Amino acid sequence: MKGVFFFPICLFLCLSSHAQGDKDSVEVHIQAHQFLVGTFFDFSTSANTRTNASSGAITGSSTSTYGGDLTGGFMLSSKFAFLLNGGYSESMPATYLNEPGLGNITLYDDDIVYSVTPILRYYKQLNEDNFFFIQARFPISFGTYTTQTYNATRNDVNTDTYNKFGLGAYLMPGFSTFISKHIAGEISAGSFGYSYYDGKDSKGNTTHTGGFDGLLYLNSVSLGFVYYF
Repeated sequence: MKGVFFFPICLFLCLSSHAQGDKDSVEVHIQAHQFLVGTFFDFSTSANTRTNASSGAITGSSTSTYGGDLTGGFMLSSKFAFLLNGGYSESMPATYLNEPGLGNITLYDDDIVYSVTPILRYYKQLNEDNFFFIQARFPISFGTYTTQTYNATRNDVNTDTYNKFGLGAYLMPGFSTFISKHIAGEISAGSFGYSYYDGKDSKGNTTHTGGFDGLLYLNSVSLGFVYYF
């Protein structure tokens, strides 16, 4: 899991070093009335499992999440930008159980989300080629959520699928480093905010999920590239 996090960090630092090495040939132009486009890649992974040495029983859980998006925006000034983001993500949690008569079983969930997100970003220039930014994101999302549950009475697994709709509000920090006159590599890690999802299946059953996210979780990063016109 540490490798998943440190790989994009190392890649970003290499890009930053390259930009500093070419400082004399790189011109940074973040200014008012510029358009920008970019693409980002999101991923995270976590696991917490336990194996009983005598019985071989496996219990615990794991989660893998990946996604990507396209972003377009306009610089309102040399420090503020308005962005509009369209994205896709998929989260695949797994729960490991050991049940009499079934032995080790794995329950899979599949959470697919499509989103449209207005973003307001503030830039703080650190030096000629590097910028810190913080952005307020307001995602509007929809998709499907498929979940599996173990039925102890029938000793089998149930599968249910919900159509869902969600809203959120987040603050997300990040860094941007220019590797050429117009192209910047960007990285962000973590967020602080609130999200809410409302789901309903074909039988009329509903599900509601809401909560706050922590400021920094090191197993989740976003890495992307932006072109400034």
